[in-house]
Amino acid sequence: MNFDWKDDTGKAILSEINTKPFDKIGLYNYSTESAFTDKARMYFLKLPFAQKTPEECDSLLEAWMYILKNFETMDAIPAAFNKYPIFTDLGETARTAALNPTERRKYERSLKVYRDNNAILQTTAKSNYQRGGDDKSQSYIRRMFGNGYTIEDIAHTLGETIDTVKRALNLK
Repeated sequence: MNFDWKDDTGKAILSEINTKPFDKIGLYNYSTESAFTDKARMYFLKLPFAQKTPEECDSLLEAWMYILKNFETMDAIPAAFNKYPIFTDLGETARTAALNPTERRKYERSLKVYRDNNAILQTTAKSNYQRGGDDKSQSYIRRMFGNGYTIEDIAHTLGETIDTVKRALNLK
């Protein structure tokens, strides 16, 4: 949240409690004067109090807080966050979301062409593989492996087990 809750008198509730950028709030039962449960919690990210630079962020939570606070003004995900793979996808998503409508349509069309071509390639590969017989099938697996496909990708594309692919490559 990018604000502080105020009580009936206008006193800032969260910042009066503490100025830490993160609070965990629980439910309290006023009748029994005890915690209602420790299973229902609310987590408050108080963005005005998140003051660390990307290099100072020591945890994924701190990195997320930095991103949430500064996302509108960022051109790229800070290099200090490269250690968190999730931000690679976030950066790509942000770049796509920032496209104007014309660029977005071009991007969507090129993505559709790529996916269609990939589906055709996979279907053709599986069909050729299934028609090949044992010697040709093993040769096909070796060719795919030589062209940079991973063992997992070959197995997935051809509908085989990883062990079968490894045997064809004489890796097991």
